[in-house]
Amino acid sequence: VGAMKEVVVLVSFVVALSVAFSMPSPKLPGNLKFVNNFIGSGGEGYGIGSVPPGAQVPFGMCRVGPDTVAFDDIFLPFNHFGGYFHNDSHIRLFSHTHMVGAGVLDYGTIGVMPSINKPTTKEVTNFGFRQQYSHDQETAWPGYYGVMLKPSEIFAEVTATMHGAVHRYTRTKSPSPLDRDQQLWVLFDVSYTLAPKACSNASFTYDPTSKSISGFVHENGGLSNRFGGINVFFYATFNTSVSDVGSWNNGQLFDNQLTQTGTDIGAYFGFDKSVQSVEVYVGISFISVEQAKLNQQVEITNQRANFDIMMGETTVDWAALLSSVEIPEGSTRDLTVFYSALYHSFMAPTTFSEVGGKYLGFDNQVHTLPSDQLAYYTDMSIWDTHRTQFPLLGFLLPQVLQDISRSLVLMYQQGGDLPRWPLANGYTNCMTGQHADIVLADAYFKGLDFDIQTAYKGMIQGATQPQAHAGRPDLYNYTTLGYITYGADNTACSDTLEYTYDDWSISIL
Repeated sequence: VGAMKEVVVLVSFVVALSVAFSMPSPKLPGNLKFVNNFIGSGGEGYGIGSVPPGAQVPFGMCRVGPDTVAFDDIFLPFNHFGGYFHNDSHIRLFSHTHMVGAGVLDYGTIGVMPSINKPTTKEVTNFGFRQQYSHDQETAWPGYYGVMLKPSEIFAEVTATMHGAVHRYTRTKSPSPLDRDQQLWVLFDVSYTLAPKACSNASFTYDPTSKSISGFVHENGGLSNRFGGINVFFYATFNTSVSDVGSWNNGQLFDNQLTQTGTDIGAYFGFDKSVQSVEVYVGISFISVEQAKLNQQVEITNQRANFDIMMGETTVDWAALLSSVEIPEGSTRDLTVFYSALYHSFMAPTTFSEVGGKYLGFDNQVHTLPSDQLAYYTDMSIWDTHRTQFPLLGFLLPQVLQDISRSLVLMYQQGGDLPRWPLANGYTNCMTGQHADIVLADAYFKGLDFDIQTAYKGMIQGATQPQAHAGRPDLYNYTTLGYITYGADNTACSDTLEYTYDDWSISIL
């Protein structure tokens, strides 16, 4: 009840913001007031955090937020693994999938951006629709991101559900007498991928009857290209009628063209000049357009589609989760560091199961979750998280670690190997070691329930046999000598230590 009372204050703030467009600090419930979404979004070199500051629910599939660049669209890949780099001055658009803290360009799909002008060929080429922003007109908390875009003076806000996003774009100034032709436009860059030129195919259709746009992008990112890429499907609607529609393909504009296919495609939607604010309801899926539509309808449109309602529910979820650890006293700085880190610990891995318990397995087939499993997880940098985040989840959210363990076993059953660094529904074979062994052993000794016999079979297989997808390099040297020689691998010392830790984890089972 207390949390709901506080969220009423929060929703009232956002409603007021849509009228006055001041940037006060809202009264956030619980420990949300100590979370700084922007920690981890800057840095230099190997100190870059690569954390997206946009909106998501805990462990959400949809991480909607801004992808930024320097003023002249200079894009340095190393700075943008999370899409957003704090030192940038412009926002290209808002995309719906992001990696969390990883050191590689992947995801960043289904781009959306508002405008007050009908797009030109120049604007749909090389992100000419990007707009300027400043940190003094930008705000974020778990489940919400808002920013003023210049020169359009559109206040852009996003919030998220597990498999979808709600955008709200509000004009803060009426058009001047010289700009009577200006109106609110929303652009969908369907072929957009965060990694440059990573789209190998994309397609969309706008249905004027249902007032929906749907389609997909096939993306071959820095990790997903190692297993053939991924399809991200979407289905989106608006809260008001569309008055103008068009599309582009390879820089060429087509008014009233409702469908396109290619590697550089998008759509633009204009609204009546009297419209000051537009909400966009987006569902995403890794299975199909039909599943994206179901995700959107169940989580958004069937739940009284409204930005403030959806944002309020997401905020309450985060407030409840961050209350799992209470610190009775401490400086504001220390509490900010702690709760921001705790928030980051609950951003990933990604819930890959969708509405109805469906998920795309490592065999590229659609499966249904077992009745006793709540979620199927992926996007796990196990090489990093086996010794930090996963043990924490075992203490604070054992159900999550239990389902992570069950997911790893399903990956082995459906793909053939225990994964090292699973992304979406594929093996990336990234980094070293076979640390799923450590995660599963830790979960077992914490008393979590999963198929330990099958898990153990996968561990032994990986420790003794070459693997098709995520095997141990230099396994012959290691099994015959007990170590890896430098002549065989210049990371021999590290690899040997990794394998001995893995083997110890197997041996105690």
